[in-house]
Amino acid sequence: MPCLSVWTLVLKVISVIAQISAMAAPVRAHPYIMAHRGCCADGAGGHAPENTIAAFEYAHSVGAAMFETDLRFTSDGGIVIMHDGTLDRTTNCSGAVSNWTLHDIVSKCDAGSWLGPEFAGEKVPTVYDMTAFLKSTGMSVVLDLKVRGLMAHIVSAAETTGGVDAAQLVASINFRDDAADVVAHLPRSTIMFNPNVEGVLPSNVTGAKGSTYFGDLREMGIGVLFPNYGMNPPATPT
Repeated sequence: MPCLSVWTLVLKVISVIAQISAMAAPVRAHPYIMAHRGCCADGAGGHAPENTIAAFEYAHSVGAAMFETDLRFTSDGGIVIMHDGTLDRTTNCSGAVSNWTLHDIVSKCDAGSWLGPEFAGEKVPTVYDMTAFLKSTGMSVVLDLKVRGLMAHIVSAAETTGGVDAAQLVASINFRDDAADVVAHLPRSTIMFNPNVEGVLPSNVTGAKGSTYFGDLREMGIGVLFPNYGMNPPATPT
């Protein structure tokens, strides 16, 4: 059996989400498209600076049904949209996101100039900017929870914004102990899990009879597992 590429898995994930959405929506005549960080595959070379409202607007303009984005806490418990743990790569600011206050990140950091002068002044979005965008467009979002404990705050922001259905929110976790938090606050969500952050990679799993790895994940409510790049499939149980 050939190795599955990560993009093959992403297509499978989108198919699962589409099947779930179809339970409450008319059948679509075209595939669901998910925009990575709103605009791009690997951060650079996109049509808008990643993880900004400009990126999400671009995704909406080309007909994407959903976008993927990354969330982190600030030093004062606010939530911003940011992939990296530091501000250096995608803003004109420097240092760990967790060392900056929400107000300072939003007021001082330019999240667009790194890609081009036409995006100068693009702000780092907050979780409320994101939920307002979901309300105005009806798009869905895959929430890559970069740190622990975000889910309750994201759901609270959606409720405060109003007009955002829980079905628009899909959780992607990097720590298994976040699964219970998602189940408690977003019970309808398909939970995706990236084991690479914890160092528990699918390539470590033999697939032998008696292995409880995948069963344990299912018990936690995790329905989708992201493989490590270049992983070999587990051995066939004997």
